[in-house]
Amino acid sequence: MTWVVDPGGDYAAQLLDSLCSSRMAPLWHWFSELRMDDAQPRETILVVDDDVGLRSVTQLALEQDGYRVLAAADGDEALELARTYPGPIHLLVTDLVMPGMDGAELGRQIGSFRLGIQILYVTAYAVAQLADHQILKGVVLDPEVPILVKPFNFAVLSKKVRRLLDLSPGI
Repeated sequence: MTWVVDPGGDYAAQLLDSLCSSRMAPLWHWFSELRMDDAQPRETILVVDDDVGLRSVTQLALEQDGYRVLAAADGDEALELARTYPGPIHLLVTDLVMPGMDGAELGRQIGSFRLGIQILYVTAYAVAQLADHQILKGVVLDPEVPILVKPFNFAVLSKKVRRLLDLSPGI
């Protein structure tokens, strides 16, 4: 099965609505119990997106890959989670453009006290648009920074996440 994340959240919302409906409840129960393997989660990932549908399906997909996932709706909530979560957080997956604090600033702040955390930025904007239109309030992104452009399928997300985590120093 290939899932595509829709930047507007319509697909994600429809998927969640159908999975949570009473006639789909048996499928939802089966899917929520499905694991790629029986191992404990390997790493912890913090997912930040202001779109609840997109955040939810991204969280679900990463959990199905065996990761422990923390989720936040905005930068302030993510900072609080990052400060108070007692274990290591290996990867931050954050939308770049959000109300309030943008993803680049969030990455800088979390990176200042969660040393060694990897960051994957997600955006519905083309990378050229981010630079040309200064969507990020003048923030200049390093060309080496990993960016995943929406819509994306979960196989691509899974590969990028694994690649970044494999680069990560032991946290």
